[in-house]
Amino acid sequence: KAIGLMTLCDAYASLHRSEGFGLTMAEAMLLGKPVVATGYSGNLDFMTPDNSRLVRYSLGKTAEMYPPYEAGWTWAEPDLDDAAAHLRWVYDHPTEAATMARRGQAEARELLGPESFGRRMATRLEVVRKSRV
Repeated sequence: KAIGLMTLCDAYASLHRSEGFGLTMAEAMLLGKPVVATGYSGNLDFMTPDNSRLVRYSLGKTAEMYPPYEAGWTWAEPDLDDAAAHLRWVYDHPTEAATMARRGQAEARELLGPESFGRRMATRLEVVRKSRV
């Protein structure tokens, strides 16, 4: 159901404080959506200023426990004005936003698609196999 909703959206925004991988951002990119997200954490493995809109942030500490985060852990505080400016850019520049989204889709497919993931996994398994000989 979430993917169905995402297909109806004009853009996807994730103003996260910490993100292990960034699955929903990757899904939105694979669907060809412009993505606006905090420029912090695991999503930077596949998001760049060329294929998405990265929101500025400042580092802060958790004031209390937010499982799985302990009090005092570091996380990002997204800049809401910067996020709004990026979303406004997507709205005001639909042609450029669509071009960026297509680039993001192609790059996400190359990096995260089953073929490329399988190649990386096979290479890694070969390295592990050779290290055990």
